Amino acid sequence: AFFALFVPVHADENMTVPAEAVEIHDAFADTDGIVLDGFTTEGSRVWTPATGLSAVRLRTRTNGCVLQTIPAVPEGSEYTVMRTFAAGAEPNLMRASEVRMQIMVAGNTEKTHTVRIRMYSGMNTWETEAEIHAGRWYTLTADIESWKHRTMVNMVEITVFNEGEFYGFSLGGVCAGGEADLSMAEQFL
Repeated sequence: AFFALFVPVHADENMTVPAEAVEIHDAFADTDGIVLDGFTTEGSRVWTPATGLSAVRLRTRTNGCVLQTIPAVPEGSEYTVMRTFAAGAEPNLMRASEVRMQIMVAGNTEKTHTVRIRMYSGMNTWETEAEIHAGRWYTLTADIESWKHRTMVNMVEITVFNEGEFYGFSLGGVCAGGEADLSMAEQFL
């Protein structure tokens, strides 16, 4: 007789949710919730270029700091910056229901760019995308409440996809907020 032993295998969770992009007049200090980065003086050390960029730098503004990317070349297909959180210092976003990010892609205001936010918790990922026009500030907001791995976010990536003309992008803040429904939280832990 042939007997088979089936062992359940835990699959990594990769979640994609839609984002809402709302045009704003200018970047501002968004401190309502868990600030993943408000771009204080250490911002240019903790955010690093991942693909298509030569460097990142901070620019002080009247309403805080903005992280700016420096493009390596004037055209390409993808530009990414990332921030890694040290072991033991990973943000716990369990109480948050949404992620918000302020972004502006420099360039011709008639051009649109797709922007992606991706967060990692070990091998599990959460991501969202939205299209924005260049030359204008936007706040991107996306639901994170259904991602059960948000208790230990160890890396955040911001990517701008591009068809050709590219002059870099600026981030005004990345945070998590809102009130999550914690009545089912024990099933996530």
